[in-house]
Amino acid sequence: MAPPTCCICGSPPSASSPLLASTSLTCGHLFCPPCADAQLSAALSFPCPAGACAAVISRGSLATFQADDKYADNDATWRRRVKAVYNSRTPDFASLREYNDYLEEVEDVIFSIVSRSPSAREKIGRVKELEQSDATKITIRQSERAEREQREKDEMAREGAERDRRRLERAGREEDERNVRRRLRREKQELELGDRDQISEEMERAEREGVAA
Repeated sequence: MAPPTCCICGSPPSASSPLLASTSLTCGHLFCPPCADAQLSAALSFPCPAGACAAVISRGSLATFQADDKYADNDATWRRRVKAVYNSRTPDFASLREYNDYLEEVEDVIFSIVSRSPSAREKIGRVKELEQSDATKITIRQSERAEREQREKDEMAREGAERDRRRLERAGREEDERNVRRRLRREKQELELGDRDQISEEMERAEREGVAA
């Protein structure tokens, strides 16, 4: 992306004069404090002059711009909104290629809006249209998605519990084998020292079954 600049005078931010960002979801354009002050000294608000934006800008709608945070927050916000309306799934397409093309289209819409490309306003308008016309479908798909994600979480939890159970069983078997080996070594030492006449039947069976001393 291009470095951030004031949308009125084109000046970049500085330590003494950070840029201000509109917090409107349909705007997000940047203003240097002198330009914002000049506009707001004449009225309580003004229309954003960037392209055909025209979002209403007031002092309350401006916040200090932090490049990384602003982009990430804006991306997350629009990603949720766009994916709510562009909610088709693999079974809705005749081929995997068509589905992948659809996913690329969705990402293009998100990028255009977040990066404020020339087509951003058109994309935002389309998202709003779909939010209104497909409200019922969106609600159903969101409910289906929530249920699907919950099933996936439950399945992951079951798989995790099963892994833990097998791990504990394996650890228990390994500990039992270590105990048997220790007892077998001790009995053999006692046999060599004359403190025992023979190895116990249990240890003989363990040795036949391959438990090394």
